[in-house]
Amino acid sequence: MKRSLLLFLTCGIVYLAGSSYSSGPSLAGHVTAVNGCNLSGCHGASNAATVPSLVVVAKTSGDTVKNGKYTPGVTYIVTVIGSNPAAQGFGFILRASQNGGSAQSGSFANPTPSASTKTQSVGGFTVFEHKSIVPVTSGAFSASVEWTAPAGGAGSAVMNLAVNAVNSNGTTSGDQWNTTSVTLTENTTSSVAAIDSGLQ
Repeated sequence: MKRSLLLFLTCGIVYLAGSSYSSGPSLAGHVTAVNGCNLSGCHGASNAATVPSLVVVAKTSGDTVKNGKYTPGVTYIVTVIGSNPAAQGFGFILRASQNGGSAQSGSFANPTPSASTKTQSVGGFTVFEHKSIVPVTSGAFSASVEWTAPAGGAGSAVMNLAVNAVNSNGTTSGDQWNTTSVTLTENTTSSVAAIDSGLQ
């Protein structure tokens, strides 16, 4: 009886550990956005075949950020993009940290598409991530979230993104992940001009 109960509990833990990859958050929580999917028994080494990128656009004006600066208190649409010609689907996690540290920068809300993405509190951060495997279209995907920049004086916002191109074999083997990072500095002038430092 004890042996059966122990086997049942072990199988349950293994199931939960494996399912956390496909439904977010990863076992490493928000740190996955920085370090990628390289936990022991996770997805192995990074792979340049997966190309992650970010596009940041001011919500009201539609201006794409091009000078690496955000305006305090302004709401932006952040679009996460991932591509890999071999992908059968994608997973991702995005976090925004204050000066690259352990505090949240701004806030995320209204993720789209709502069927496969969500915002979630993980280890003191609210992240934007998949909640199921994100469908692939011609080897790529995109998903968006509103990011309201922090109040003045908060310093730089570092956006870390990890994207995992999955082969949908139900295990972590054969998946191909990669990371990118974009730093937005606080705009201390009144203009809302726009971003092209690592952004598309």
